[in-house]
Amino acid sequence: EKCCGWVVDTSGGEPLLRFVRKTGEGEEAAYDVRFPKDGKPVVSTPENRALTEHQKASRRAFSVATMGFAEKRMPICRCRGSYNFVVLDAPTGPGFLVYLLRPKDEDAVIPVGGHYRISVSADGRTVMQIDRLWRTCMTLDKRDGLPAGAEMVAASMSHVVSPSPLETHVFLSLQEKLPFYVITNDGRTWRVADGASSFDEPVAQSHA
Repeated sequence: EKCCGWVVDTSGGEPLLRFVRKTGEGEEAAYDVRFPKDGKPVVSTPENRALTEHQKASRRAFSVATMGFAEKRMPICRCRGSYNFVVLDAPTGPGFLVYLLRPKDEDAVIPVGGHYRISVSADGRTVMQIDRLWRTCMTLDKRDGLPAGAEMVAASMSHVVSPSPLETHVFLSLQEKLPFYVITNDGRTWRVADGASSFDEPVAQSHA
């Protein structure tokens, strides 16, 4: 089908995942997957294969973000395979957020560090800002320190690049199906679980 990518479109009543394929004149829709609130995802072949203007802008945002990131020569963490890109509508206004996500090298590891957020204009043509969401290539291994047959029930980590947990913590918590306890520079512990974060309690400080 010559598919070359996809578009995530949340502008309608149901989230839409549209697979895109190349044509002689550009790109068009190949398959649609809709996600109703109640029920399983529905796969269909669109009668009208033309991309909407919003979907075209989303595809441009992906291209300009990848090129802009490469031109800046930003540091990345070593990983097996390539990074993953996700393009989403900006939640606070027009434009797009393009996430550069470090992948899992194996099932037992959690790649906490290494992710980026790239803000792109509403027409998908201009990179507005690149946010580095990490300080180190922190990787948690769900097997470390556990006796044979035991399973991790929660993960904890320090976080220094913002005063509260980020959306990447929420994403990873959902992906791993684990609550995260994120300790920020001010000594607070935040609980990230079920798609949200909340303030838990201060961490006791000790002084030598």
